[in-house]
Amino acid sequence: MEVSEKVKVLQDLIKIHSVNGNEVEVARYLQKLLANHGIDSKVDEFGDRRANLIAEIGTGESKKILGLTGHQDTVAVPNPDRWQHDPFGGEISGDYIFGRGAADMKSGLAAQAIVLIELKEAGQLPSGTVRFIATAGEELGTPGAYRLQKQGVADDLDALVVGEPTGGNVIFAHSGSMNYRVTSYGKSCHSSHPQNGINAIEGLLKFIEEEKHLFDNTKDDQYLGKVQHSITVIDGGSQVNTIPDSASLQGNIRPTASFNNVKVADRLNDALEYINHTTPFQLELVDYRMKLATQLVVNKKTPFGVTSGIILSEPNLYERMSVK
Repeated sequence: MEVSEKVKVLQDLIKIHSVNGNEVEVARYLQKLLANHGIDSKVDEFGDRRANLIAEIGTGESKKILGLTGHQDTVAVPNPDRWQHDPFGGEISGDYIFGRGAADMKSGLAAQAIVLIELKEAGQLPSGTVRFIATAGEELGTPGAYRLQKQGVADDLDALVVGEPTGGNVIFAHSGSMNYRVTSYGKSCHSSHPQNGINAIEGLLKFIEEEKHLFDNTKDDQYLGKVQHSITVIDGGSQVNTIPDSASLQGNIRPTASFNNVKVADRLNDALEYINHTTPFQLELVDYRMKLATQLVVNKKTPFGVTSGIILSEPNLYERMSVK
């Protein structure tokens, strides 16, 4: 393929709106692109315009199978008017291309599809198999990956390359991800007499102040560094002249092998217990959902069929708990 053709593939993918959904349109585009170069693929639609795609090349003389994978969805564009470039325009400025998903990760998706095409066109089909797996819903809930796991699509892989943006580095470890919700309970009253109530929003503010330094003294992981943490969603109050009796926030924490999910959960609970015992506010860790940290392991089989020297996850990739 000419360079201009490759760039156009990425531009076309960026122009497809696949914010937390509509992966079926991306999958159909990839299917047509591959078909134009003599490569068969399967689009697996599973409702609400969600879809995975699988394509393979290779002679099959060897039983070795290399997986290439990437996700077709992107995160949201909350304020498109504030962008300097159209988030769905795929505009080029100098040596850069701009748009939602240009880095994460329609560029990786395009590159993987192009690899299959160029190997086919060069007549350099591998003696084993290269399997391209394009997934749905990576940014939120991973429904596509769960579906692929149930189908056993990756069970026979010898290795898997994930095309996420890494600055050109080969990455062999990844932090986990824990999403949690804290609810603050207060006492409602009219805003003209706030002293008669307990403002639940102020309870969240107490937690936010604690959260800023909650992991300052944790041990840095050899490979993953510090525990990263952020509060990303806040919801409280329903009427401007009423003191709210409940409010909630959501946050995301990235556990490491050195400071794992259990330690993170304990730290959260300790913070809430401190606030509940030293202030008039009552906070509750309602639930959390966590994805375990991944690491490089030698000669160990995973539920995804990944073996020696490849990134893997613990068997229970996600856990959900309620904490009272």
